[in-house]
Amino acid sequence: MFTKEIEEALADGHIDLAVHSLKDLPTELSEQFEIAAVPQREDPRDAFCSKKYSSIEELPQGALVGTSSLRREAQLKAIRPDVVVHPLRGNVDTRLRKLESGDYDAIILATAGLNRLGRTEVVRQILPIEIMCPAAGQGALAIETRAQDESSAGISRPCGHTRRNRLRTRVAQETRRRLPGSHRSKCEAAGGRVASASRRCQPRWKLARARVA
Repeated sequence: MFTKEIEEALADGHIDLAVHSLKDLPTELSEQFEIAAVPQREDPRDAFCSKKYSSIEELPQGALVGTSSLRREAQLKAIRPDVVVHPLRGNVDTRLRKLESGDYDAIILATAGLNRLGRTEVVRQILPIEIMCPAAGQGALAIETRAQDESSAGISRPCGHTRRNRLRTRVAQETRRRLPGSHRSKCEAAGGRVASASRRCQPRWKLARARVA
């Protein structure tokens, strides 16, 4: 289900809380909802998956790489303009089946999803942030409730991690709202954003933007 459909069920009272990938939520939540908790963040980086090649650098010219993310396509083309990028849709299992059946030479997926599902057998390279900057909030989950629903929020709060880790995740999400292009959805934006907080809570930002020809 898409985020909108889940939020409609939440607003109608069919469900009391919703678990999203934080990066999939809009930059500004409707006044109807609030984020009650953000659990500990998983690895935010992207993963290069292949049965044939051990890294992006080893891909031959003309290799077929699967991704439907403009952000990943733009950054991949910046370092390997000689490969062919083809759309890849479906859930993680569907995408991995297409790789295993030989439809693609390689695919790029979020490391966090692969770790959570225990599907890391085809991960050949965890892509450094300097090569492929992740989407803001990638690797983090967000538990959403109806605004003023203290009962559901109270149930959700224990799922949150320490204040330090919540801060790191929220700083990353804040980059989506403040930086140029933040009004676009994650599917339309061809840029990555990552942030971290030091011990003194001073944010450090990294922005990667690229243009798809």
